[in-house]
Amino acid sequence: MWETVFIGAIAFYVIMLPIFFSRWLDFMQHDDSLSQNEKFSSWVILVIATILWPIVVPISYLELLDARKTFNNY
Repeated sequence: MWETVFIGAIAFYVIMLPIFFSRWLDFMQHDDSLSQNEKFSSWVILVIATILWPIVVPISYLELLDARKTFNNY
């Protein structure tokens, strides 16, 4: 059971990775106001964000659920 979920999660990640990367890359390429240093920093952030989004998204979702539960208690 868990093996199927794990394989599905990896497949989802592999499918979504190029989509997110290409979108942000397109945004970066169309921004003419960035200096060379800012473009390099953007590349670094883009690579890190692409690698870490499967970790960050579930954590953010759990925080959102917790905030909603707290809000509903008041």
